[in-house]
Amino acid sequence: MSTLQQSLTTRRAETMAEWPCVVIGPQVPALLVCVWQGRNWVLPWSCLLAARHVDTDNGEDLELSFTGYVVMASGHNLRGLLDDLAAFRVSCIRNLPLLYRAKFPENAPFLVWLEVHGSIPAPRSILETPG
Repeated sequence: MSTLQQSLTTRRAETMAEWPCVVIGPQVPALLVCVWQGRNWVLPWSCLLAARHVDTDNGEDLELSFTGYVVMASGHNLRGLLDDLAAFRVSCIRNLPLLYRAKFPENAPFLVWLEVHGSIPAPRSILETPG
């Protein structure tokens, strides 16, 4: 790896460390879901139907079911999020490549995989007439 590439990788890792995988604060109206180098969603907590946590051989899985969407995540130290999820205190979740894991405290929640399934149908124009 060239010196420039090493420098960019180091700088990016330092920047990523400022962006935790899970942001917890006071109660918020919606959850921002950011998939690594992908799409972003804002899902209102009022549409949360259920949350599920499962321990696996490789870490932990978290599943959040919203009206029209399912958010699935895998990572480490996720069980402790259940109370914050139940109280709508999680404002953002994002996954990061595993190589960034060392930049975070050992007990911090870390998401290595994140997917969102489902969609909201496109709105119909009020000018459309029923066929």
